[in-house]
Amino acid sequence: MVTPGAGLPTRAGPPAGTGEGGPRGGRGPIIVAIVAGSIALIMVVVLIVVLLAGGDDSNVQAQPHPTATRVSTTTTTSDTRTTPAVPELEVVARQIEAQLNTSATGRHVLIDQVLGPYRDCRISAAEADIGIDSVIANREGILTSLDSLSTGHPTARNLVDLLRTAIQHSLDSNFQWKAWIQSSGFGCPPGNTADEDAAEFTSDNLATPAKQAFVNAYNPVAASYGLPQWDDKGF
Repeated sequence: MVTPGAGLPTRAGPPAGTGEGGPRGGRGPIIVAIVAGSIALIMVVVLIVVLLAGGDDSNVQAQPHPTATRVSTTTTTSDTRTTPAVPELEVVARQIEAQLNTSATGRHVLIDQVLGPYRDCRISAAEADIGIDSVIANREGILTSLDSLSTGHPTARNLVDLLRTAIQHSLDSNFQWKAWIQSSGFGCPPGNTADEDAAEFTSDNLATPAKQAFVNAYNPVAASYGLPQWDDKGF
């Protein structure tokens, strides 16, 4: 029995691992090269698109961002209010008021601590002499203050002059009261002398009218500034 195909030449098939295009190992480098070229081409295209799309913005992006400047929101409030100027006449009136209070103290000492007690023999002539000296110093101090009071206001100037005249007459009478105390012989009760008569005359006929003229001019001004009213026996 003869086996089919025996004696016929055998046709060898393609080597294992090969296809119609030849061995598989020969295609690998070609595919890699194609893929790499495609990727490079794509990247070039992408880069061109990016550059075209960016335009001039690339220059803007390259510039540094400006530093923000903080603006202070603190508000400074300036007080534009001004203190109203005090009228010159009011300033002088208040200074005169202070001198009237000083004069009132002197009058109180004269009547209640010197003349009254001495006439009643409640103090000695030596004590009365010391007391009248304090009254004289009181009047002299007022005159010094009035002399230093400078004002160009006519009404104020007139008030100062009127008060100075009144205080000067009071001072004159104080010196006469001192002479009476010293000439009375230091007796008790003190005798009536020409010095006492002179002191009473100056007080009643010169000082008192001068004080009345002053308060008549001063009181309306004082009232306009809320200051006390005075009479001739108060200072």
